[in-house]
Amino acid sequence: MQQIKKHKFTAFVIGLGILLISVIPILVNLLATKAIFEGTSGEFNSWLGFWGSYFGGIVSGVLTLGGVYIGINHERKYSLYLRYISHKRQLDKFVAWVEDIGKLARYIEDTDIKFLESYKRYLDEGEDLINSISGLDINIYQEARNLIYEYGWLLLNFEQAKGTDEYNKKYAFKKIPENIKDINEIIQRINKKVETLERDFKYY
Repeated sequence: MQQIKKHKFTAFVIGLGILLISVIPILVNLLATKAIFEGTSGEFNSWLGFWGSYFGGIVSGVLTLGGVYIGINHERKYSLYLRYISHKRQLDKFVAWVEDIGKLARYIEDTDIKFLESYKRYLDEGEDLINSISGLDINIYQEARNLIYEYGWLLLNFEQAKGTDEYNKKYAFKKIPENIKDINEIIQRINKKVETLERDFKYY
């Protein structure tokens, strides 16, 4: 998308340059040398002042626009750099957090109160992370939130089902691996988001 916009801008500048430097002078020259309207015909020397101011104005305008464009482009690139650094740092934290959540699955058979308290702490940290970066892609993080909370529910359900409800325990064992698979897919999507940020930044 950024490349398309840049190509369009370049084409516009080239077209404008051709119009100013070739098309308009040709039209003016025709008016100056042909008696189309009364008083429009004249020798080339009588138009030197006009051509001097015309091309001088073009050069001055191009230099001014060039300076403005360079300044704006530099400011935009610096702003993108700051946003890129901030977003990438947040995404890296989020990926690490989701990976930590996934690792908890290996301890499911040892679930106890202490473990559940630790898990709740992870959920609280994740809530803060999701809120801080949801502006990047709300769908990804909303889905991550839902999956992770579902995972938490499964863990709690497994804990409550120990020794009491064989059906619930089997259901939890069946669903948790599927849930972890979904979380791993989200990690891959987030990593792709990081790659997109890096590509957009390098483009500038």
